[in-house]
Amino acid sequence: MALHLQFRPNRGEEEPKPHGKMASMRKLKTEAYLAEVMDLLGWCIKTRAFTVALPNEKYTAWRHQIKEMITMNKAPNKELSQLVSRLNHVHFIIPSSQHFMN
Repeated sequence: MALHLQFRPNRGEEEPKPHGKMASMRKLKTEAYLAEVMDLLGWCIKTRAFTVALPNEKYTAWRHQIKEMITMNKAPNKELSQLVSRLNHVHFIIPSSQHFMN
């Protein structure tokens, strides 16, 4: 019943309560297409090669931050918590890396 009410055809002027069309053709043309490479939630996903990686800009920034912390031998609390959260972000892609976060 709920699906019928949500996705039934729009009767135009005869609608008891006016509402717009469910599918936006403009949005479908821009978002609903097949792609071999896409950025999704900050990750570069290559569907043909079945790989997930950081985009180059993120990789460079994260690498620079890690190198800087290693050379300083200390880090402000804010930067350290930011790095830990970034590395936790990696756990979604590399689950076995969780072991090394302890």
